[in-house]
Amino acid sequence: MTSSRIHNTRFTIVTSTFNCAKALEKTAQSIRAQNYQNIQWIIIDGASSDTTLDIVKINSDIISNWMSEPDKGIYDAWNKSAPLIDGDWVLFMGAGDRFFSDEVLSEMCIKVTELPTDCVLFYGNVQIEKPDGTPRYVSRKPDLEYWEFGRPALPHHQGVFSHHTLFEQGEPFDCSYRIAGDSKFLLGVILNNIAVHLDRTVARMVDDGVSNTYQHIHFTQQEINRLCSELSVSVPLYQRFRSRTNRMTYYVAYRFLPDAFTRSMQKFMDQVRRVAGGIIK
Repeated sequence: MTSSRIHNTRFTIVTSTFNCAKALEKTAQSIRAQNYQNIQWIIIDGASSDTTLDIVKINSDIISNWMSEPDKGIYDAWNKSAPLIDGDWVLFMGAGDRFFSDEVLSEMCIKVTELPTDCVLFYGNVQIEKPDGTPRYVSRKPDLEYWEFGRPALPHHQGVFSHHTLFEQGEPFDCSYRIAGDSKFLLGVILNNIAVHLDRTVARMVDDGVSNTYQHIHFTQQEINRLCSELSVSVPLYQRFRSRTNRMTYYVAYRFLPDAFTRSMQKFMDQVRRVAGGIIK
């Protein structure tokens, strides 16, 4: 392994934005702090009307490509980035997502030289945080041989590095999905290719567990059912029942029970996840 081989690895980071100036600044600071510099950062903005584009311009020295125009949502934005990608490995980070440490990409560029030659996707761990930055738990999935949410297990996209060849033809993301388009993409890749887990925490993402609540829970399940059908994934009857029961439980809890109770429930589940290594099968 030579030093030149390591430093020739180029990472493309794709971020879609819309009226999220404060969140984007956090992501910019995290990317700027990386001690590995062979990075292409692409920002696709949906015609923001706040100061998001001011943040883009302030950080133009670390942004390789950007555009701002109306779009049809996050997956349309991600598709627009595909023709611009010139890196070897692609990471999708949302505005507000941050790298776990300043050394993540320098460590990843060493790890990629050890991957199987036919590997087109590898992933690390993701730290889930509250909006104030307080850590909840680390999502660690050393294998994906189990079911979750009524579909095969998938890593968080903030920790997934996809090979550039996956974006060379057509539109990789299905824009008819509003919530589960990234899940359809990842599952489609993982069902037909090798996915390698690297036991390194890659990113921090905010998820308070309450903002994701009952408002979208049924719609999300419909999209999950649809993507499984379109990818010919046969979901066992027990897993269908389990997923529906879990979602109904969350819906009732977050919709009707006192906020203090739901937060206590969340805290308990986070403790369980920490003990289980971020996994609840």
